[in-house]
Amino acid sequence: MFGCEISHCVAREQDILRNPNSVKCWMRYIDNYKLGPYKKVCVLYERALKQLPGSYKLWHCYLKIRRKYLKTTDDPDYEEVNNVYE
Repeated sequence: MFGCEISHCVAREQDILRNPNSVKCWMRYIDNYKLGPYKKVCVLYERALKQLPGSYKLWHCYLKIRRKYLKTTDDPDYEEVNNVYE
């Protein structure tokens, strides 16, 4: 199974609720899903970026994973990913 066990996920979510401005807490939470569904990982990064829009580390990792799943510049998601940079 990918991701984390239910009890572990709940603990990570509670950690985020207690420390919403901690990049370290968000990265630990997201790391549990790195091998999970792409969309789930993106949603977690987007949640983190709403809380910490000035975090270079979060932006760098988020954009890196978005680019990783693009196949070509003809990919329908290319325009969406490109717009994230603006």
